[in-house]
Amino acid sequence: MAQMSFDRSHPLYQEDLKQIAEKIHKESVVGKSFMITGATGLLGTLLIDTLMWMNINLDSDIKIYALGRSQKRMKDRFSEYWDDDRFEFHEYDATKEAPFIKTDFIIHCAGSSHPKLFAEDPVGTLMGNIIGTNGVLEVARKSGAISLILSSGEIYGDNTEGRCKMDEEFQGKLSLNNSRSCYSEGKRAVESLCQSYLAQYGMSIKIARPCRIFGPTMTTADNKASAQFLKSAKEGKDIVLKSSGEQMFSYIYGADAVSALLTILLKGENGVPYNVSDDRSDVRLKDFATTISDIANVGFEIVSTGEAGGSKVQNAILDNSRLKSLGWNSTRDIKSNIRRTLVILN
Repeated sequence: MAQMSFDRSHPLYQEDLKQIAEKIHKESVVGKSFMITGATGLLGTLLIDTLMWMNINLDSDIKIYALGRSQKRMKDRFSEYWDDDRFEFHEYDATKEAPFIKTDFIIHCAGSSHPKLFAEDPVGTLMGNIIGTNGVLEVARKSGAISLILSSGEIYGDNTEGRCKMDEEFQGKLSLNNSRSCYSEGKRAVESLCQSYLAQYGMSIKIARPCRIFGPTMTTADNKASAQFLKSAKEGKDIVLKSSGEQMFSYIYGADAVSALLTILLKGENGVPYNVSDDRSDVRLKDFATTISDIANVGFEIVSTGEAGGSKVQNAILDNSRLKSLGWNSTRDIKSNIRRTLVILN
């Protein structure tokens, strides 16, 4: 599966990595080891690049165990680290048992988050979340690692109570009468599994609920609307919106999401979920698309297709007050981050 190309050496991307590194306590991670699943994905790539940036620029001596299904894809993504002793690849499939690695921290990013797969492989989507997380938590239990498990803002379903924003206590409305719920229910099961491990084994487990994420490290396989808009714009093609675009969503730039994840890992409370979103990036889907079209100077059209796998949620704005209470803040507004993404992408 090909990777979308981005310029790792671009000054803006290097600035992103520096800003993430400055937001976490160097002394908390220096000399430590990290196991990162889903290493070649949008978030996994940024996490690894941030930790390697700290190794190269801050002499942090961080060991990285990068887990993914394809050695070729991993080598394509991280060729400049391949011969570095601080970077180590391990083959990993989220639907199978995770390899045991003695490590200090685990960040579990693996799992299908692509709407097309929700329609094509709902069983694999659901079971990949459950089996994959169970395997990772077993590694954490045996190694004594502090783990960060990625859930999703999709566990809330639709906001039907008229709330402006959904905080972590909100239950939401989620239909079980279609296979599209495989992802949302899978993530709910993931959180229940985390709470079960906490109760039974007394482990250190942190939980993050990211909103919709965009940024230059997205992959070609990413068929979420935001990724398709950005890909079209970069290729000079018109942006096609496959719905009315009136849905309200929370978005966050990848670098801000990674700084939030590391903040939760190092400062968050065990078993307490944290919404990962950016107040300045709460917009209608239509506005997200038109902002891209304006910046890239490409056309924009609405074509209702009823494409399978897409979310039916109309209001999914997340309250990030709990995350902010840890001292986290985003860096820029959504327009600046969209422009930044397009510039860094090759």
